[in-house]
Amino acid sequence: MVSFFVADFFILTASLFLSMFVFKRLPDRFKSTWRLRLRISVYQSFFGILMMLFSVQVADGVWLDLRLIPVLLAAYFGGLRSAMLTAGLISTGRIALFGGFTPEATAAIALVVLIGLLSGMAAERVKSYWRLWMINTAAAMAFSGLFYGYVLYANGMVLSKLWIMELFLMIGSLFVFGCIDLLRNTYDRHFLNKKLYDMIHSFHNIDNVNDIYEKTLRELSDLFQSDMGSIVAIRDNRYFLVGLLSQGEYVKIGSNVSPPDIEALEPSLSGRSMIFPDWTVRRPNGHLEDAIHERGIRSSIHVPIRYKNQVIALLNMGASTPSFFNARVMKFVEDLTPSISMALALLESESRFSSIVDSSKDGIVIADSELNIVSWNYGANSTFGYSEQEAIGQPVDLLIPEQFRKLYMTRIRRIVGRLDRTRARQTTLEAFGRRKDGTVFPIELSYSIWEASGIRYYSSIIRDITRRKRNEEQILTLQRDLADTIHFQHGVVIKYKKIGDAFIYTLADGQMLKEIGLTSQQLIGHSLESTAPPLLLDFLREQYALAWSGQIVECEYGHGRFTFFSTYNPVLKEGRVREVVVSISNISRRKQAEEKLIEANRRLEQLSNVDGLTGLHNRRSFDQQLEQERIRCRNNGGTLALMMMDIDSFKMFNDTYGHVAGDACLKLVADTLGKFADREGFFAARYGGEEFACILPMTNLAGAAAFAEAVRAAVQSLATPNERAVAGIVTVSIGVAAWQAEGIGEAAGMIDTADQALYAAKAAGRNRVIGAAQQSAMVGE
Repeated sequence: MVSFFVADFFILTASLFLSMFVFKRLPDRFKSTWRLRLRISVYQSFFGILMMLFSVQVADGVWLDLRLIPVLLAAYFGGLRSAMLTAGLISTGRIALFGGFTPEATAAIALVVLIGLLSGMAAERVKSYWRLWMINTAAAMAFSGLFYGYVLYANGMVLSKLWIMELFLMIGSLFVFGCIDLLRNTYDRHFLNKKLYDMIHSFHNIDNVNDIYEKTLRELSDLFQSDMGSIVAIRDNRYFLVGLLSQGEYVKIGSNVSPPDIEALEPSLSGRSMIFPDWTVRRPNGHLEDAIHERGIRSSIHVPIRYKNQVIALLNMGASTPSFFNARVMKFVEDLTPSISMALALLESESRFSSIVDSSKDGIVIADSELNIVSWNYGANSTFGYSEQEAIGQPVDLLIPEQFRKLYMTRIRRIVGRLDRTRARQTTLEAFGRRKDGTVFPIELSYSIWEASGIRYYSSIIRDITRRKRNEEQILTLQRDLADTIHFQHGVVIKYKKIGDAFIYTLADGQMLKEIGLTSQQLIGHSLESTAPPLLLDFLREQYALAWSGQIVECEYGHGRFTFFSTYNPVLKEGRVREVVVSISNISRRKQAEEKLIEANRRLEQLSNVDGLTGLHNRRSFDQQLEQERIRCRNNGGTLALMMMDIDSFKMFNDTYGHVAGDACLKLVADTLGKFADREGFFAARYGGEEFACILPMTNLAGAAAFAEAVRAAVQSLATPNERAVAGIVTVSIGVAAWQAEGIGEAAGMIDTADQALYAAKAAGRNRVIGAAQQSAMVGE
């Protein structure tokens, strides 16, 4: 009996093994089509009938075997319909193999159908793998025990064989359960690896992110046979519904969504996946989820996609069958998402590489280990003139001038060997290249070595340096010209650097060096302290230090019979002073000319302010001085007096004695006034014609009148004849006025006041002094 049950175990093992080939994937009762359910039923019933060939007969028409286990398998993989169909087919085999319809056969068929019904109903309702197998195994053992126990008892047979069958049924069920669990995990790993491989391989031909998302949805939908899928991209806390896959059709959308639209959006930002296995029990409450619920979705998973430690998208999958998705499926999808991140990283790297290569004006050429060209960019096309089709597959010596080919190829192989030995990866050199039209031009070539899939490649960046070489030649020419200019120019150009605490000369040239008795050799390499004149050392050290701090310094100084002007220009590199260029000019002649000009200007200014006949200040100078004294008095306080003086009967003097005598008379009177004014520190001026004026600072009316009287008396004492005058000699009439600071007015008003006093003196008989009429602003005698 035991041997027959062992044979049944081998049949069960064979059925499980062969299922790996018959079914590409372990069937899922919740996703099985009617065709798949039919295949499951036929497959399991075949092995159930096969087991009956190794049955143990315990009574007439009563046979013991493990045919109930295939029914349990059919229920697990195909649900109620597969279980009932399998029970029916096994029952048909029972009738065909063991004598047709008999009461025993009918009872056995009823047992198989009952187990098929119970196990199928349990499979439709119980989602837990362990719980389902425990329920179905217990039901099979209970009802088969009742059935065979009754049969054995009715035939007067001992019940000892029954417990053996029950034991084998339990062991067989547990064996199958363990094998299926092992197969399920094996299938999961196998399909995960295969799907990862397929997805990664399919991503190679995709050149944008949206197509990667679409491919991901299609692959996962095909893998799980789901009804709907979508991708929500996440950028800068904004959400975009990229596309929607429904019933095999993908639609690009690109519209904005928000967390209220999809419940899993906000949790996904922290990297947390969400599952809603049965929407009839608990469904997400987003607005978009309300819409797809109306379209029949009853189960969903939501898995975030991470890239560079950030959540960049949310993958959503939905199915119309309740409990379609479970934690195992969600874990499976989570294990697949790194391949999406890897594809995004690859796409980003390829995009960056392509943008660099395509936008580079330099030629970028890649050669294989045989030094044949395998990659050729637009920059290489522009540089050499060959198109990509013309260059690919050609040896690199196509780009080398014929006269240099042997030399350069030897050098290239030597460089490659050196890079291998030193494990260096890059070197740069200058050489000559050859264009398609045969012209030879200078190039800069940078080599690097890398490997991919065990194949060595040599990449090079080739730059046309024709313009640079031309510029270098022009720079050399300019440098020579500049050196000649510096050497032959009249001044001196020097450069210095600060080394430690000393300023060291690095350049000194110019024709002026000979004039001051120095040579370039005496300065270059020496310090300021060892070459500067002692009297100028402190001054020059201060200027050198200021320039080294970054300031532009201009200064003028003398030494011996020379006067020099120097300009210090700091040269900055990376924000630091690296050296200072000093330009020195001999301005001795210019300084002499400037001093002569200053003296001439001083004399001119003096002449412009002095009356040419009398030597006193003129009217222009008087007006300026009066304005200054008026403002000073008003600001500082005190008093200010003004005196106006006129020679009496001067017109008749001119008529009688002539203009020469008249000029002599004016000079005599002016000298007298000037002497008195200089002695007191007053300002005397010729106001016009025979009229004079004098400004008396810090003097009141009494003081002014006394000064005026002294002048009048001195002129009278000269006794210069004027026969037509009343006194018979030259006399003067004088008017004076004085103001306190708070009452001082404008200059014109002051002159008018003093002038009125002068007219009063003339009206009173001439040869006298009269103060201004009493006013509130005047100072009384």
